[in-house]
Amino acid sequence: MALYGVDISSYQTHVDYNLWSFYMIKASEGRTLKDKMLDIHYNGVHGEDRLFGFYHYAHPENNAMIDEAKFFLDLVGRHAGHAVYALDWEGKALRYGPDTALKWLNYVYMETGVRPLFYCSDSRTAQYAKIAKQNFGLWVAKYSSRGPAHIGWPICAMWQYSARDLDYDVFFGEPYTWKRYAAQGSLNAWTLPEASAGVHDPWVVALQKELNIQYKAGLAVDGIPGPKTLAWCPMLTRRSRGRITRLVQSRVGAAPDGFFGDKTEAAVRHFQGVKNLAVDGIVGRQTWWALLTHGRP
Repeated sequence: MALYGVDISSYQTHVDYNLWSFYMIKASEGRTLKDKMLDIHYNGVHGEDRLFGFYHYAHPENNAMIDEAKFFLDLVGRHAGHAVYALDWEGKALRYGPDTALKWLNYVYMETGVRPLFYCSDSRTAQYAKIAKQNFGLWVAKYSSRGPAHIGWPICAMWQYSARDLDYDVFFGEPYTWKRYAAQGSLNAWTLPEASAGVHDPWVVALQKELNIQYKAGLAVDGIPGPKTLAWCPMLTRRSRGRITRLVQSRVGAAPDGFFGDKTEAAVRHFQGVKNLAVDGIVGRQTWWALLTHGRP
């Protein structure tokens, strides 16, 4: 099982707060900068059974990390036990080793009982393997259709796989796994057996194979839905036919006869309604993304 979500900050002023399974919200940067969209984003995403978290962008070149951790907790510490926390380690922070990052991570853990995730590029994970040994989970960035290597870490909890109009993420687990990451005083969820280094959806595998055959898309056939797979998905409307239509029919619960007729359109409309999409009976970009990432209604 995998969950698909986005991370958002002041760069995103218009966000659909009902589209994604989870939202990671930027809370702070350095020792004094509160993200100007923090409260707006939080008000948009929080609610019963909503999955959300907060991250902090580190500036160890300017500040003591404990001071940065205190500032972060002043803003969002009250959400301990309900939100996933994360330390964003990029830019000038990469000049500093794991011991510096651990000052922030351990302080937040000691003050809240929540083990934050550590975010960095997939090319840097080996440098910070000491953090994995202290039982903090990994949120890794790799903009590719191929999964991250996460060298030095047994698994990664979350993968940021694209940064176009939004930063898109996949979380390797179920909602209760997310809640384990947010929980206070529990073992960190990255050791749970259902977390994995990748997602293998047989339906996505079949679609990727078909896109490669029909369009020479050159996709990695790995069962991981990402932006490259989405980019090759054709718009399907009434009277579309063929093997891709048959795959869509199997996903929305229509008879897989390979012809987009009345019953298929009705099934697509039902799927769109369940997923809170525009109900037009057309398999366009948003409907394709829902099919790729959420499966049947």
